[in-house]
Amino acid sequence: MTVSTIQPMDVQLRFAVEPDAIALAAFRERVAAEGRWIGDPADPVMGAEAWRSRLSGPHHFTIVAVAGDEVAGFASLTEAAGVGTLGMAVADGHRGRGLGGRLLDRAIEEARERGTVHKIDLGVWPHNGAAIRLYISRGFAVEGRRVRHHRRADGALWDAIKMGLVLDHSAPGSPHADWDGAS
Repeated sequence: MTVSTIQPMDVQLRFAVEPDAIALAAFRERVAAEGRWIGDPADPVMGAEAWRSRLSGPHHFTIVAVAGDEVAGFASLTEAAGVGTLGMAVADGHRGRGLGGRLLDRAIEEARERGTVHKIDLGVWPHNGAAIRLYISRGFAVEGRRVRHHRRADGALWDAIKMGLVLDHSAPGSPHADWDGAS
């Protein structure tokens, strides 16, 4: 069965475990090699080691989408100081079929269930309109733009759109007034 014939219901979501590290690193390298969606390809051995470390850590979870014996996508959340930083990717041939939404919904649900993050944040390339629309449809708000922030292998400096989803609306906000620019 080729990737292009797999329907969304044929893709299973599950939590990634340490033995998935090599497949996740290879998947990330494959998507990164497209040069449009995620960072430049990393060394596959280092990538697998980084995934192993993440998957064994207490402040991280990854939901992997599997089609047959192939990784079709993932959503990964790492918590620090109550903020969960989300990263996700979907394989070519699975994009535009709802898999990104399924992954995102499950990641948000898991973050809520764990109750350890008050907010989810992410960065997305400004040219990735489909992802930005997906995030907005799930309640994320654009919070800013990091200008010329990510250096690419070819030396180019790409901007990133910062987005966030507040999960805790009951805690008070800052009691201090915003800076007015006058002083």
